[in-house]
Amino acid sequence: MKVLRKIGSGGISDVYHVANGDQNYAFKTLNHFKSSDDKAQLRLKNEYYTLKRIEHENIIKCINWIRLKNREGILMELFEGVELNKLSGQKLSNEIFMKIEEAIIYINEMQPPIFHNDITEKNILISRDGKIRIIDFSMSYSGGLNYHNMDNKNCLGCDRPKLEIIRTKYFKR
Repeated sequence: MKVLRKIGSGGISDVYHVANGDQNYAFKTLNHFKSSDDKAQLRLKNEYYTLKRIEHENIIKCINWIRLKNREGILMELFEGVELNKLSGQKLSNEIFMKIEEAIIYINEMQPPIFHNDITEKNILISRDGKIRIIDFSMSYSGGLNYHNMDNKNCLGCDRPKLEIIRTKYFKR
């Protein structure tokens, strides 16, 4: 496995474009500042286990947990797209929003449910041909909450209120 370039970074992690022969992937690992932080390590492992449970065309695909150049992390599909926030000022089709909403409903209704808990414009990638991927499940949680009994507009950790903010800002009405 060969590291080709850094393609992103966040509060606790860096993401690299890596290749194994002619196969290309993304590799997410803790950044140098957080590499010895137990809580950050737990968040990255939690993200891995969460993504392993999800199989949805609009959510980034997790391949495996690997060790690469003395660093551990998540090997994922490499998705070529731009963050939704970089499309500011454009009104996108409702079809794209429906893909995002469908993916969030899917994870919220899993048993036990998964809540992304950080649905923002930076965690939604859109390709040139209109495909999307929801990324960065580092703040997600899953548990014994009964999603069907929650008030969708006021529940702690519910992703739907954040979706409405995104809909208003980026999508046609």
